[in-house]
Amino acid sequence: MGGEPRSSGVKNWPRRSPKTSLQGQWGRPGGRAAHPSPERAWLLTRAIESWAPREPNECGRWLAEWTPGPQLDPAVAAFVRTVRDKDPESARAWAERITDPKIRAAALSAP
Repeated sequence: MGGEPRSSGVKNWPRRSPKTSLQGQWGRPGGRAAHPSPERAWLLTRAIESWAPREPNECGRWLAEWTPGPQLDPAVAAFVRTVRDKDPESARAWAERITDPKIRAAALSAP
């Protein structure tokens, strides 16, 4: 995994129910992310990268329930990268939820 955090949790996440998996790791939406550790942020980003291409609307609804903040920025950026080619306007709106200007700019311009 290169320099990325290692976790057996990534391998064991069910592919059929990302929402359930995320709730198990992050708790219920409605506030700030419960676990801002780098490993948790990495896990969330990988889950969004897997889920968003398959179910972008459901994934977006789940992300929208969380209060924006630095711990969610990488995951929201992953979502932006997923939707930007199909729906650039939506991607720009989602990018506004990214609190770090550098992450926001990268999400909108990265290949």
